[in-house]
Amino acid sequence: ILLFLGRPLKCYLPPDEGPCRARIPSYYFNNKTCVEFMYGGCEGNDNNFETVEQCRKECKDDGSTLLKDAHSIEVRGTTRQLDQVHPSFLNQFPIILNECLKSFSC
Repeated sequence: ILLFLGRPLKCYLPPDEGPCRARIPSYYFNNKTCVEFMYGGCEGNDNNFETVEQCRKECKDDGSTLLKDAHSIEVRGTTRQLDQVHPSFLNQFPIILNECLKSFSC
């Protein structure tokens, strides 16, 4: 099974300000565009960019993310086999496949 995602996996993560309280203006990608949020200054996740330009550059939908030999997906903490997932379901949620990013346990 070959699966293509339009953006790097980190662009599908929800915004995470982290537990600290520095309130640093930052940007995250919300599946459509780059949005400003206040980053606390520690922890958080990889969907966190210093500038809107960096966010736009890294989360550009160029069809280049190829994931090979995927057999299951994790959607919001639930793992499902790909043969049990209707294609329309895949369009509704951010998908993390065969890669472990910050704020995820693998």
